[in-house]
Amino acid sequence: ALEQTALNRFDERRARQTVGGLMAMVDRDSGGVSQISLGMDWNEGLEEYPMFAQLAGLEAFSLAYSLWQEPKYLQAAESVSNFLRNTMTAGDGGFYTSTGAHKFDPGVDRSRYARENGQAILALTHLYHANGDAGLLEFIERQAQWVLENRSLDDGGFRHDKVDSGGPYLVDSLSMAQAMLGLYQSSGKREWLSRARSTADFIASNFIDADTGGFIAAVRPAGAFMAKPVKDKDDNVAATRFFNRLFYYSGDERYAEIAKNAMGYLTSDHVLEAYWFLPGVLQAEYEIANQPVHITVVGNKDDAQAAKLFRAALAYPTTYKRSEWWDKREGPLPNDDVSYPQMDSAAAFACSNSVCSAPVYHVKDLAAAVSRLMPQIQ
Repeated sequence: ALEQTALNRFDERRARQTVGGLMAMVDRDSGGVSQISLGMDWNEGLEEYPMFAQLAGLEAFSLAYSLWQEPKYLQAAESVSNFLRNTMTAGDGGFYTSTGAHKFDPGVDRSRYARENGQAILALTHLYHANGDAGLLEFIERQAQWVLENRSLDDGGFRHDKVDSGGPYLVDSLSMAQAMLGLYQSSGKREWLSRARSTADFIASNFIDADTGGFIAAVRPAGAFMAKPVKDKDDNVAATRFFNRLFYYSGDERYAEIAKNAMGYLTSDHVLEAYWFLPGVLQAEYEIANQPVHITVVGNKDDAQAAKLFRAALAYPTTYKRSEWWDKREGPLPNDDVSYPQMDSAAAFACSNSVCSAPVYHVKDLAAAVSRLMPQIQ
């Protein structure tokens, strides 16, 4: 519901209630998001704060702030960010895995896994899109660099920990690929897209089941008793959505084909008969069937007005979005599917199906330009 630009009152009430419930799961002392509520009204969060819950919270709160511009949502997002930066960040770089303080008082799990690091990096890019804090983006990139230096494999993938006894695993490479694509979207730095593509190619070479098009969980079998490779539904949803987005940013048709084949697995009887509730599958299906909101800023990356327009593009309230910054001094965009006019000053363009808006020169006019194209985008 958050991703609709024009919510009717009923949908908005439901969306606000959902985000409000999630806000009640933010611990007042630590700022971490609980994964479970012991109370029926979401007000008694269990004192366990795994990284996937921080990703869910930061994405929801940041998007809510971008949509409604109410400080309480930004405050909730920044509480989670402070938890990640103050409690969950190692002194020499990278993020710890989880923390908890319930009955067994486990404290902070100081393992630094590639999967959880990717989740934390991606989570913080959502906040950066909402608040435009340059210092936050620098921090995120430093943590990503630590993972590259300490968890990457020679052929583009990632290992789980310092040593992988049973891997490599899909979730580690996929999580970092999502994070690096998020960093490309956030920064416009092409090296992050190149890294994401390298990891995507590793995933494609090692984790696709040729018989179904789905993604297997690990390169090695889970055990001698397992007749077939394990495929996790939620990981397949995440991988499908990632490859679809990577196609739009890179223009490489191979990634679109991988996403469509994986969608075939997600809509097969094997999946549909096993689950009765499949919101992730529906979200993946929607994204494959529709182009993302596409906003391109044309202007030099040392131009202040171009920077303002790009921050506004990032803050546009939808997660299914292709936001790009074209500095012509860097050569054509990786997916050079739209021809933009020569401009004397920085401008933004909203595009759909290679049809673009008139140039937008002011931040206040950008959302309206996108909205006028929404019928085509939808």
